[in-house]
Amino acid sequence: MLCLAYVLLEAKGDDMRIRGPKFKQWATSELDPFRHTAIMWSGLQLDVQIKLSEGVTLIFIGIYKNTGDRVFEECYGTLHKDYPTAVNWALYMAEQAMKAHLNQVG
Repeated sequence: MLCLAYVLLEAKGDDMRIRGPKFKQWATSELDPFRHTAIMWSGLQLDVQIKLSEGVTLIFIGIYKNTGDRVFEECYGTLHKDYPTAVNWALYMAEQAMKAHLNQVG
């Protein structure tokens, strides 16, 4: 099981990540997200953002190398109506994406 130990990052305006089209689609929404950022033990940077809108939870998951290069980005629209379930689901999906990346690189 991948350890989700992390060090929280402080947001400093625009970050240095190289964003892809999934993030740009996500960013056009007018809702303000809850944001969880972390640096994992592997050096990968995790960016999870959650927006609630009329019973639908919108989730963005981004994983980046320490250089800012994009490893994984995806947007999800879920029917999770409560915030804690959405957070747990998003962190689980991020963990699966990180495992897949780490398995690919050896």
